[in-house]
Amino acid sequence: MSIGPVSHEFRAHDLADRLVRALAFAAESFLTAERWDRSLGDVVAEFGSALGVCRGAVYGTEGSSTAQAPCFEWRADPEMPIPGPRSFPRWDGALRQGGAIFGPVSDLPPEERDPLLAEGVQSVLAVAIHAGTEWWGMFLFEDIRERDWSRSELQVVMAASHTLGAALIQDRARHDLRDAEARYRTILQSQTELICRFHADGRLTFANEAFRRRTGFDSEKDGRSLWNVLSDGASGAMRSALNDLQAGGLPVTIENSITLSDGSEFWLQWSVQAIPHDAGGALEYQAVGTDVTERRRLTAQLEREAHFDELTGIANRRMFAYRSRRALGLARREGWTSALLLIDLDRFKHINDSLGHAAGDEALIQVAARLQDEVREADVLARMGGDEFAILFAHVDKEVVAGLGLRLMEAIELPLHVQGHAVQLSASIGIAVFPRDHSDLEDLLRHADTAMYRAKAEGGGVRFYNESLDSEAQEHFVLESDLREALEKGQLEVHFQPVTRLDSQKVIGAEALCRWRHPTRGMVPPSKFLAAVEGSALAAVLDQWVISSAVQQLAAWRKSGWPGWISVNLSPRTIQAKGLSLMLQLLLKESGVDPGGLVIELTEHVLADPGRVLPIFHKLRELGVRLAVDDFGAGHASFGYLEQFPIDILKVDQQFVKRPWRRMGSDHLVKTIAELGHSLGIQVLAEGIETPEQLAWIRDAGCDLGQGYLFGKPVPGSDFSRAWLPNRPLGRVLTSEA
Repeated sequence: MSIGPVSHEFRAHDLADRLVRALAFAAESFLTAERWDRSLGDVVAEFGSALGVCRGAVYGTEGSSTAQAPCFEWRADPEMPIPGPRSFPRWDGALRQGGAIFGPVSDLPPEERDPLLAEGVQSVLAVAIHAGTEWWGMFLFEDIRERDWSRSELQVVMAASHTLGAALIQDRARHDLRDAEARYRTILQSQTELICRFHADGRLTFANEAFRRRTGFDSEKDGRSLWNVLSDGASGAMRSALNDLQAGGLPVTIENSITLSDGSEFWLQWSVQAIPHDAGGALEYQAVGTDVTERRRLTAQLEREAHFDELTGIANRRMFAYRSRRALGLARREGWTSALLLIDLDRFKHINDSLGHAAGDEALIQVAARLQDEVREADVLARMGGDEFAILFAHVDKEVVAGLGLRLMEAIELPLHVQGHAVQLSASIGIAVFPRDHSDLEDLLRHADTAMYRAKAEGGGVRFYNESLDSEAQEHFVLESDLREALEKGQLEVHFQPVTRLDSQKVIGAEALCRWRHPTRGMVPPSKFLAAVEGSALAAVLDQWVISSAVQQLAAWRKSGWPGWISVNLSPRTIQAKGLSLMLQLLLKESGVDPGGLVIELTEHVLADPGRVLPIFHKLRELGVRLAVDDFGAGHASFGYLEQFPIDILKVDQQFVKRPWRRMGSDHLVKTIAELGHSLGIQVLAEGIETPEQLAWIRDAGCDLGQGYLFGKPVPGSDFSRAWLPNRPLGRVLTSEA
């Protein structure tokens, strides 16, 4: 054993050992502790002791320089005086660049040396602290002895500063992460979508406010399990989604419902995504649920509107076609007989006209319910539009087909109770049989439609399809096609029938009537070709041609000095067409005819919808055109309607003139119409006068004007001019020769 002074090498080894322990302490304190700042004072003390200095401190930056006072300070002797502020601009520049200030104070410039010497400081070691690229502050160690710092001392302190810089970066990252998580949770909590995180076993780790509020989630009651919130079916769908995620790792979308404690239900669309951990697995799943209840409701509503009649709730035309094709396919395979019935309600318009459309809707609902009672589950019932229904009896015995229509007719004819009124309807029913009449649905519908229209033409009832009906329908089609060609080739003519004042028997007007001179058929009766265009677009074209021709003829007669008028009967389609008043205005302006010389005739049933046609009537009267109601008394219009309309002439239907009036009471009815017309300032015209006896009682009934074969048949304009216009301002006085 040797006793003597300690060697320099031993002291150096001891210093290095202390510095290594200090550095290890700093690394553990800064990088593993949750709060590095709580250990900063201990680290400074550890390094101060290891270096054998009298004072150590950490200074943070303030603006662009080190702070005036230290953040943390350690003194070997607590009784040592507290040093003054440390702020040297030259140091700041060197430290900002990552350098260090170290060595005897005597080597420093006077502005740095003098303040330090005044405090007894002989040596300094200042090392910069950087957090990434940001200059954060410095380590400063001071000693009252003058000393040169070794390279190892400088390197260890710089290593400690780097460790603190790493701790600062880690702390900021941790702080930023906490802020981000806080913001994320705030965002999640504020979302209207339902958001939750959970493990594969359903255990919830997060549920935002929308999830809790919307589902009524209670962690105590539900045990923080998602499966307790969802129904069994929804839980199964969610578990299946998790399996898909595990297999493919891609987000999946599912929809399911949640039933609340009060029994109400709402639907959610979930976007489910796996949240991986560092190792690449999936510790959690996140589900974002969007309430799609309203979307599903609207979708279901649109689906229902697309396939079911909104008013009656039964199938519509589209659904009828779909289900009927399936039913006929089964009937074809099984060899069954099926029957397709088209049903059109008769006199239904009378309900709308007299009681209003709401009453008509109620009647349709009741009829649909009665028809529903007559069909089986395999049969197909539909409302095809308006007052038309269709039924496909999928499997019937041939012997009972005939009775199907009668059975339905009986159900329809039972009185309906609509808005306090007892209403009775009838129907026209057409029947086509599968496979006898055809095996294709479209052809069956066409055949049933042909039979139905024949039934309607015959006054209602049930009619089976047969091939002769097809021939009639084909003839109707050909007739309409030929009529279009007749318009183009000028085969149509306008004839004029005189209208006479009954007191003076002078011709004061004429009705324009269309006639068709066919090149092979000869003169086609108006009753035949007008029926072919009724309700079609061709009716409006034909009406416009007749009006134009009539106005041109009136203009010619005006030039000859005749002040009478011409009436033209327009179809309901033309009356309600846009642009009617403008068309008349242009015709009258181009021809120079005074508007009062033109009388527009309308059938009586047009009056039954005053809300639609009254504005049209007023527009026509504003032009100066006069208005007449044709065939009055034959329809269902109320006398009360007349007060609403600006009518000039009432034309009594000719059936009241021609029928055996003394037995049927026609004289009384015509007299009543005449009195009513006169009370409203309306002239009354009787049509169909053919005999002097009819003329006598019509005049006695109070009618003002007359029209019929007794006065003259419809003739071309040139013949009318020769017979009734020569030099007579109001037309010729009728004689037996006229």
